[in-house]
Amino acid sequence: SSIIRTWDSLAPSYAKLLENYPLFKLMARRLLSLTPFASHQAIADVGAGTGLLSQEVLKIFPDIELHVLEPAPQMVALVQKNVTGKNVHFYCLPAEAIASIPVQLDRVFSNATFHLVELKQVFKNLSEVLKPQGKVVFNLWWHSFEETSEEDCAARFRALVKELLIPYGLTSPEPNSIHPPYTRSQIVQWATQADLDLEQVIVDRDPIPLLFFLDFMRMYSDRPHPDLTPSQREEFFEQAQRLLIGQDATIVSVRFLIGKRC
Repeated sequence: SSIIRTWDSLAPSYAKLLENYPLFKLMARRLLSLTPFASHQAIADVGAGTGLLSQEVLKIFPDIELHVLEPAPQMVALVQKNVTGKNVHFYCLPAEAIASIPVQLDRVFSNATFHLVELKQVFKNLSEVLKPQGKVVFNLWWHSFEETSEEDCAARFRALVKELLIPYGLTSPEPNSIHPPYTRSQIVQWATQADLDLEQVIVDRDPIPLLFFLDFMRMYSDRPHPDLTPSQREEFFEQAQRLLIGQDATIVSVRFLIGKRC
C-alpha cells in the first residue's frame, strides 16, 4: 500500500527521529506497564518500526518468545539489526495479516502505529491468534481518537508554517488523515464483534519541544509544500528552526487495554 511504501522510504529518517525524542521510548514502556507478562509467554510487537518496544521487552525477559511484525522492508532491516534474542521471530507483515503467523499469543503490543491500520480488521484477526484471557495493548495519537482530537497539539506549529509560507505565495496543504478519529463506541463495537473487551483507556499528556513537529515534517521531501524549490525548502526549515527553539507543546496519546474473552 502507499502507507507502507511511504514508511519504507522514511525508515532512516524515522530511526533518527526516535533517537532524538525519548517520548517514543516512554510510550513503549507505558504500554508494557499496562499489563503484566511472563517469561514463558508469547509476545508480539505489531508495527514494530525500528524495534523500540521489542528492545524494551527483551530488557525485561531476554529469552522470551517474541514475534516482531513490520510491513515496511527497510524498517524490517532496521529492526533485525536492533533486536537480537534467542527466541525472536521476524515477519514482514502488516497488522491486518497477524492471523497468518503460526502461533497463539498471550500479549500483543503496538506503539504509535494503530492510527495507520484498519482497526476493525485488526481486531478480527487478533482474536484468531490471541489466547483466552490474552491482552492487546496499543496507543493512538490524539488526532485519531474522538475524545482527544479537539486538543490540536500541533496548532501553534501549523500556524507558524502558514505564516512562513506566505512570502512564497503558498498556503499550507490541509492535513490529511487515513480515517476519521475513532470513537470509543466504535472501538467497543469492533472489539465485541471480535470476542474482545475494551478494559481500560488512559490519556497521557507529555511536554514536547515544538521542534518535534518540524523534525517530523522534515522527513517528507514534499513538505511543507511540494511547490517549494530545494533552496526555498532549506530556507523555510532554517527560519522555522530558529523560531521554534526553546518552545514546548503538550502532546497527547491514548493507551487502550483490550482483553480476549475466556
